[in-house]
Amino acid sequence: MDKIEPWFVDICNFLVTSMFPQEASKSYKDEIKSDAKYYVLDDSYLWRFYSDKIIRRFSVPKALINDQGSHLYNKTMCTLLEKYRVVHQVATSYHPQINSQAELFKSEIKKLLQKMANPSRND
Repeated sequence: MDKIEPWFVDICNFLVTSMFPQEASKSYKDEIKSDAKYYVLDDSYLWRFYSDKIIRRFSVPKALINDQGSHLYNKTMCTLLEKYRVVHQVATSYHPQINSQAELFKSEIKKLLQKMANPSRND
């Protein structure tokens, strides 16, 4: 069984040891060396310098929560999330009108507040 490694492992290893992976080709080594100049490794976080001089932190998210939108809730995305061990949580849609008990409670509270706000009204 192959061990799954994050995309930034080779850059982190190069920043720490200044060594390339043994199986890396010359073009891949050049790519790592070129990319590494934009990154800084601090403890367990990888930071990237951008042209606007803003530093951003990279790490694999622990969870992705979505609302069942087709752009994040499909086979391709599920495969990708599984590969990087990201928990895919699907939130329930907010539709209070389908919950009759909540609607009943809301209407009772509304009636009570109306009576308190206008006590002289005859019902």
